[in-house]
Amino acid sequence: MKSRFFAIIALVAWGWLIGTNVAQAAEPSENARLGVVATVATGRTIKVVCELGLHPNVWGWDSRFPRSVSISAVRCRQLDALAGGLRPQAKAKRDFAEALGILLTGANNASGLGNYGFAGEGTAIASCKAIQQLEQAAKLTGAPHYPRALAVSFAQYGYWDVPLLSPTTDCYPSGPMDFNLGWWPNPQPPPPGYGKG
Repeated sequence: MKSRFFAIIALVAWGWLIGTNVAQAAEPSENARLGVVATVATGRTIKVVCELGLHPNVWGWDSRFPRSVSISAVRCRQLDALAGGLRPQAKAKRDFAEALGILLTGANNASGLGNYGFAGEGTAIASCKAIQQLEQAAKLTGAPHYPRALAVSFAQYGYWDVPLLSPTTDCYPSGPMDFNLGWWPNPQPPPPGYGKG
């Protein structure tokens, strides 16, 4: 009888621990290292939150923090792998470049340039500025060997592949959205038929 009692107690405790861990895993988690990247890039203190269930091409904000950006846990893992020294092949660089571009666009929105991820003029400015920040941010993230290649990849592909970035043909060096942040790649022209439904 006593052994059965202890077995029940152990089972309940095990279930409580598993349930607690699952609940914690499902909660958004702050990524301090990516927060430093976003803060340096924007010049304002930005908290970065990794959120399970958020679409990889979407960003938002966390109501717990007055100035924050939420990106998907998938994108956070990609950027963490980059910081861990991963040197992806050319095809994978596009994914890493998009992850960094989405982080920076969201951070620029959070710093006051746009409207927290809703398509529009503010987001168009935020994403164009992200292209200009991407080389520096890549170095901060941990990609010292190919930061410029990531910036070029985002300008050529990711910028047009993620509609929520509100890409615009006004985004080019010495153009109306040039923030004079130094070198930045000239985005490729939009794909044929882009924006026509």
